[in-house]
Amino acid sequence: MNRWTTLILILSISLVSLGARKRVRTGKLQINSLNAGAEVFVNGKRRGTIPLRRPLRLRAGKHRLRVSLAGHSDFLDTVRIRRRRTTRIDISLIAVAGVLVVEGSPDGAEVLIDDALQGQVPFRGTIDPGRHDVEIRAPGF
Repeated sequence: MNRWTTLILILSISLVSLGARKRVRTGKLQINSLNAGAEVFVNGKRRGTIPLRRPLRLRAGKHRLRVSLAGHSDFLDTVRIRRRRTTRIDISLIAVAGVLVVEGSPDGAEVLIDDALQGQVPFRGTIDPGRHDVEIRAPGF
């Protein structure tokens, strides 16, 4: 072998070695919850809605997690993601108010809760826990 052949051989071996050092720097977060429709935020950025179609891929390290659903208290936590691992978390949001949904016809019918006008059909709103009188009013009905 001459001097140039030896140099080229050494360079190619070095390049192969550098490629082997590449590290995976991400892991996954799998969120299990029965609170369908809850929104998932990681580090303040919306990442999806429960149920998630697949685990979230995140950089290894600590992340702020918030899961929110109308009428429920938010779930707030810091999760640690380890590279090449799946972190699993079970979440159950606590109801602090009920959600009342009124659909039907005619559109525009008045929705009253405890004798107070709250809106019109279709209606979606939060309501305090407990017993309530709900009335739907429309001319001619």
